[in-house]
Amino acid sequence: MEGLTAADPPPRAPGEAVRQGGASTFFDSNAASGSERHDRDLVERAKAGDPQSLGLLFDNFYPRVFAYLRHRVARIEDAEDLAQECLLRVFRGLDRYEQREVAFGAWVFRIAQNLLTDHYRRHGASPVAGGAASIDDAEIELADERPGGDPADAVQLQFEMQEVIRAMERLTELEREVVRLRFLAELSIAETAATLGKRENNIKQLQHKAITKLRKALSTS
Repeated sequence: MEGLTAADPPPRAPGEAVRQGGASTFFDSNAASGSERHDRDLVERAKAGDPQSLGLLFDNFYPRVFAYLRHRVARIEDAEDLAQECLLRVFRGLDRYEQREVAFGAWVFRIAQNLLTDHYRRHGASPVAGGAASIDDAEIELADERPGGDPADAVQLQFEMQEVIRAMERLTELEREVVRLRFLAELSIAETAATLGKRENNIKQLQHKAITKLRKALSTS
């Protein structure tokens, strides 16, 4: 697959978004606090030819796109390739993007969704229902590799993530997608609604139902 150019920032380490968030990310109401105004400013500067703004957009969106895709495909390598291709398409299409038509975050994740559809069609694969089929040890930085880290912390984090993956299977696909976009992609309610073509009130209701189901499933697991 064609890679990013030497001028582009390097991709983050595989699984970095998973490690940073942990299982609690799904229930953090601040995880998708929103930065649409900041994105708008960066996009305008990037369209005017500012390379630093391109780098900042990459740093902002690559981990979020990767985290979202990692919960849609079974292989971490596929998530990495798709995330990189998504950002390439975003940058190539930046000149044609009009902010008045759709929020930038929603535009980025519509591209990610289209890439997923192509991926499933090309490989004859089915979408992963609850999320990633499993969270590998390689995706979670082992605690004993960090100064003063406790290996038990890494084991606990992996256990918690596997619990969340199982709990996600209890949701409808639309509820799962709202959770992914809100708490993995870190989109605002408005951006999530624009991505899915729904009203904001619908997204709020779906999010409430999904979180209630997840909390109940995790409390009884």
